[in-house]
Amino acid sequence: MMVGALLGYFMLEPVQWLLPYMLAIAASGMIYVAVADLIPGLHKRVELIHTGQQALLISLGILTVWAAGAMAHEWMHH
Repeated sequence: MMVGALLGYFMLEPVQWLLPYMLAIAASGMIYVAVADLIPGLHKRVELIHTGQQALLISLGILTVWAAGAMAHEWMHH
């Protein structure tokens, strides 16, 4: 594990500028998996209140990720 960490650290240093893009791809993949898992559950419930709650929570999650990214971006550029 330590050898892999050291190799990764030194070999990835020249492409450090790709890190934000790699993190964005990884985060979007996680969001896709989470939403793909949640959406079928929405179809099983017929009550509109449950669907609205789930849509609100999904939206809040996306908003939280966006806000954290915007704050981190702002912090890094100051």
